[in-house]
Amino acid sequence: MLCAQLYFKDQAVALLSQWKTLELEYLIALVNNTDKCCELTEGLADRLSAKLPPELRDNLDMQPAIQGFTQGVNACLTALVKVILYDVNSTMYELFEADWLRGQVTEPVLACAEAYLEDDYRPYLLEPFVNRISLDCLGVLVYRYSEEMFGAKHQHRFSPDVIAKVRSDVEAIHAVFGKCAYCRAARY
Repeated sequence: MLCAQLYFKDQAVALLSQWKTLELEYLIALVNNTDKCCELTEGLADRLSAKLPPELRDNLDMQPAIQGFTQGVNACLTALVKVILYDVNSTMYELFEADWLRGQVTEPVLACAEAYLEDDYRPYLLEPFVNRISLDCLGVLVYRYSEEMFGAKHQHRFSPDVIAKVRSDVEAIHAVFGKCAYCRAARY
């Protein structure tokens, strides 16, 4: 099983270092296929365990393979989050600048994230996977938003216009990420 563990680890590292070069459809298929492999391996372990005599059951250890598939799914989900964040990264630096107050920053960022989540991911991935991607993406976006809001470059921190725009952004973020069950449960 050591070989399987090394294989899965190498695959996860390769995926996370090469995600930019992979097609979105391939990453989505990889999530589904790797999850199915995990599910089938768990079923196989259960069936074999039920059929093997007690003295041979101790030799059956499918956990490394199951853990490897789980690591693979997690690596794929991380790559899908990175796809969204890569597309919005440069725009995030414009938060709390003049264009931000005019609605030309947060709205495109959220529209991009929503398009990936609703058009590209939700039709093809199981709901828990979409929820996980949503929650991870939300966490990074809120962190970046906070980082820009409290960063040194922002001169007019709490003017009425800024406060109104932040409130508007919170509502817009809620509208996009409020569809995610995990995000609703976290009550951000």
